[in-house]
Amino acid sequence: MFTTTNFYLRILQPDGTYGYHDLKASPYQFSITADVFNNTTQFALVFDVPAGATILKNAITESTFKVTMSPNPFDKSFSLQFQYPIKDDVTVTIFDVLGKKLSRETITIDELENTIFGTGLASGVYQAVITQGENKETIKIIKN
Repeated sequence: MFTTTNFYLRILQPDGTYGYHDLKASPYQFSITADVFNNTTQFALVFDVPAGATILKNAITESTFKVTMSPNPFDKSFSLQFQYPIKDDVTVTIFDVLGKKLSRETITIDELENTIFGTGLASGVYQAVITQGENKETIKIIKN
């Protein structure tokens, strides 16, 4: 059955329409912060697609923007590891728990590997908002 049956991932798009990704053609990678979008399940496994449906190619997987931080919690400083689809500069903005902007730094792709963050922060909980072009990710950070 698995070699002869088509498997599609039905994906709810921001405009309310559905796109379909052929799982037999290629894997689908994504990070998810919630599995419900506008009170509707964002993903569903389907075996057939409606006539005229939009078949998504690897455009979604090619545009993966993912940021991880280490170490977390940290004592002196932390670094960010990026998986990015474009070569644009990255902006890192750090906020305290009350939403006050503490710092904002724009970094070129070439500087990413050698940049450390958090050296001037007191012990506490913060949010780092990382943006690159249209991509944006927020990470909760803790300094011991």
